[in-house]
Amino acid sequence: FLIDILSDSQVANVFVIGHSMGTRGLAKAVGAIALEKPEALKKMKAIILAAPDIDTELFKREIAPKLLRAERNVTLYASSNDRALSASQGLNGYPRAGDSATGLVILKGMDTIDASNVDTSLLGHSYYGDVRTIIDDMHYIIQQSLPVDQRAGLMSKGREPNRYWLFKQ
Repeated sequence: FLIDILSDSQVANVFVIGHSMGTRGLAKAVGAIALEKPEALKKMKAIILAAPDIDTELFKREIAPKLLRAERNVTLYASSNDRALSASQGLNGYPRAGDSATGLVILKGMDTIDASNVDTSLLGHSYYGDVRTIIDDMHYIIQQSLPVDQRAGLMSKGREPNRYWLFKQ
């Protein structure tokens, strides 16, 4: 599907968003395209991973390098208030990449944003589509192609190579 979209001559810019377990399929697809048809990724402007339900170590070791190879903006939203990811960790036995309670995934070339201090739903898992602050941040990525350090509502925490971003309260 992504190759078809990226190959369409009428499509100029592609932005992809994966949520929860959907980030697994998205990551595999982008990784495969980066290896098999890297020229197809020229139209892909950003990859957004919202609350990725992926084993943190697997993400760091195998998935993130493929995503970052695409040389596109990659943004990861995580929260310590995500009960669905907490339950997933309990079931799977490993911390999840989108659960900041067990530590943020911070990698060179990826913008990590801790969304723990925004109001979320009861489960705290669909915050990326429910919370105006996060929707606005995605707007800055998609509509304005702003780098993380120029987007309103975020503040930098830590220093390189451990820098991440936090929503202002």
